[in-house]
Amino acid sequence: MYSISNNEIHVWNNKLFSVDLNYSILTHQELYYAEKYPTTSQKKKYFYTRALLKQILSLYVGIPANEITFENNASGKPYLCNKKNLYFNLSHTNTQFCLAIGSTDEIGIDIEAHPESHTMEEIIDYFLTDEEKTNVLNNYADADLELNLLRMWTQKEAITKALGYTLESSLKHINLSPQEKEFIFTYNDTDIHVKEFIRDNKVIGTLATKHPISSLKKFGQDDTDSIISLLVGSKSSERTSWPIA
Repeated sequence: MYSISNNEIHVWNNKLFSVDLNYSILTHQELYYAEKYPTTSQKKKYFYTRALLKQILSLYVGIPANEITFENNASGKPYLCNKKNLYFNLSHTNTQFCLAIGSTDEIGIDIEAHPESHTMEEIIDYFLTDEEKTNVLNNYADADLELNLLRMWTQKEAITKALGYTLESSLKHINLSPQEKEFIFTYNDTDIHVKEFIRDNKVIGTLATKHPISSLKKFGQDDTDSIISLLVGSKSSERTSWPIA
C-alpha cells in the first residue's frame, strides 16, 4: 500500500493503451456513462483511463479496484467515496495519461500536446481573456508563442481544477499574465501554488494545489507499467476485452 505525506504530490505518467487492464472492474454506471461518447476511440480512451485510475488508487486506499467508488461535486469533479482525505485529478492527451494524487487539499493537473486539429487563433479565442491576449501577443515572438500558449493553457486548466470549478465557466474568469514555471496565483483570496512538472518538444504539464508542494514524486512509464502488470498479472483470465461491441 502506498502512503503520501502532507504537501506531497505523486504524479503517475503512462502512455495510453500501453498495459493490459482488467475492465471488469468498471461498474454498470461507468459503462453507461461511456455511451455519451460518440466514437469508439473516445469510449476506449474513457475505459482505459477509468480502469487505470481505479487500479492506481487501489494502491493508496488498500481495497480492490472494483470496490472503489466515486461521487461528483457540484461542478462535476469526481472524488473518492472510500477515502475522504485522498485527493486526485487526472488529465490526458490523445496518447498520454497523467494522474496527480495528494492528501492535503484539492489538486489540479493538466497536460496538453501541441495541437494538431486547432489553430493558435482558435486556442487564443477559446481560453484567453482580452487582457491575456494583449499580454501574450505583445510579449512573445512568433517562435515562442505556441510554447507559451500551451503553458498558459495548462496553468489555467490546472488552477481551475484545483479550485473545483468547471472549465467552461472559469477559463475566462482566471486572468494570468505570462508566468514562470512555478508561481503562486491568488484567486478570491485563495492562494494556488502552480508548478510545471513536464515539458518536452511535444507535451507540457502543470500542477496546481492549495498548498505548497514540499515533495513531488513521479512514477514514469516503466514504473506504471510494471506495477499495473503486477496488479492484474495474477488475474489474467479476468482481463476483459473492450466492453463495447
